[in-house]
Amino acid sequence: MEKSTKENLEIKEMIEALETSLHQVAEAEGLQGEIHRAYRVPYPIPIKYNVLVGFILYMLYRNGLALGGWLLLGWFGWQICVNVVYFMLQLYRKMPEIARWKDKVNTNIEELEKTCIVPQKYWYSSALQHFIKYLKSGRAKTIQQCIEIYEED
Repeated sequence: MEKSTKENLEIKEMIEALETSLHQVAEAEGLQGEIHRAYRVPYPIPIKYNVLVGFILYMLYRNGLALGGWLLLGWFGWQICVNVVYFMLQLYRKMPEIARWKDKVNTNIEELEKTCIVPQKYWYSSALQHFIKYLKSGRAKTIQQCIEIYEED
């Protein structure tokens, strides 16, 4: 009877540790998604308008406008410059926030290295959720059994 109680306590402790790790991993995954989205800056002038103007300039060039080719090159060169400057300004504004997110991700990873009872290979939400499910349902009693079941599924 005492062995069963001890096993239950160990399983509860493993579940609590996994839930803590899951929270840290989920937060890190969310922040990494935010970092990824922060680097995506929309163009100030939509691409369809750039293509339309480029097509019109090309047609003028093809129909004999002497400076049409230069206008076409100038237009696309100007758009490239505008978009690069706009992108850099938008990114410059977001850099403090991105730095905070990266620091928080690094802090979470350091905490996981200290406290996580699962190998680093399984530090993602889906795996940790499955491990918790296996322990709660009684399919596994150790982390190694959770890993084996997870690999089989």
